Amino acid sequence: MPGPDGRGEFEPDEEGWARVFGKVDSTIRESGLENAFHPCLHLAPDIAPLLANLNLVGEFRAARARREEAGPVGLGNHARHADHELVTTPGFAQAVRDDLHHATLLGASILVEHPPVGEADSTRGAVDVLASDWFCDLMDQHPSVTIAWENKADYAEKRRFFGSLDRMLGFREALVDRLLEAGRGGLIGRHKFCFDTGHLLVWLGTSGSSAGALREIDRCLPAFAANTIAFHFQANDGVIDGHVTPFSTAFFDHPTRTRMDLDKLRANFELVRQWIRVCQETPHEPGRHLYLEAGTLPFSLAQYVEFGRELARLSRP
Repeated sequence: MPGPDGRGEFEPDEEGWARVFGKVDSTIRESGLENAFHPCLHLAPDIAPLLANLNLVGEFRAARARREEAGPVGLGNHARHADHELVTTPGFAQAVRDDLHHATLLGASILVEHPPVGEADSTRGAVDVLASDWFCDLMDQHPSVTIAWENKADYAEKRRFFGSLDRMLGFREALVDRLLEAGRGGLIGRHKFCFDTGHLLVWLGTSGSSAGALREIDRCLPAFAANTIAFHFQANDGVIDGHVTPFSTAFFDHPTRTRMDLDKLRANFELVRQWIRVCQETPHEPGRHLYLEAGTLPFSLAQYVEFGRELARLSRP
């Protein structure tokens, strides 16, 4: 597979992962973030099972341990999220067991989960599962992992309901109430949010009432941010979930970008700036993971540095 610099081959052994950590470190350093942020990685759903199946978990952990001699490195996993693996489906039980097992195996502290798909309110069904004895027992078996529930909107597939921050807040409030009723209040702090800026842009852009949607975002984002432990920073034109690096116009002339409205994409950069400011200014727990989830080809580490410099500017008091 391609290496972390887009050239050569990447082998998922200790030296391969050491190269990845080195690229993360150099990106943070060139961005001017090294004094404010520790590095962290966010692994796609297929990575942890691959390492486990190939008996390469030890190689990854060894590379991470080497890097942590110079300071901590955060790690998050993205859960499997095919429609049949989400919380209200029969496939969720096995998927989440596997994902929590792999998160613990690799030493990940955050597991990003998608909410149910669809336009109907499935809050009650999701809460029934998450407050059930079997799921709470499973969480107790993996005490080092916090679940980060991601706002998700995909207009083409009608993943609308939980694209709303207001509805995401309602979902967590209902879960908190049920966990307290079940005597499982100790798990409340391990259900947080993952804020995906690109998904919120899609929800806003396809809302049918941008003024009303913006009012909801202004009203709800501080409360959402207060309980956000992970971020997926990415940008798009408000329709296509493009996973483009915010604040960078590199590769705008590439054929892969022609399906997006580039003027709207540029305009949406300012919305992402505004949302980052709100999230940085809202009181929150330490240890949040900030992931740049902008891997749509082509992309470059220079773009990541460009984003990092803007993030550093936005993070200053």
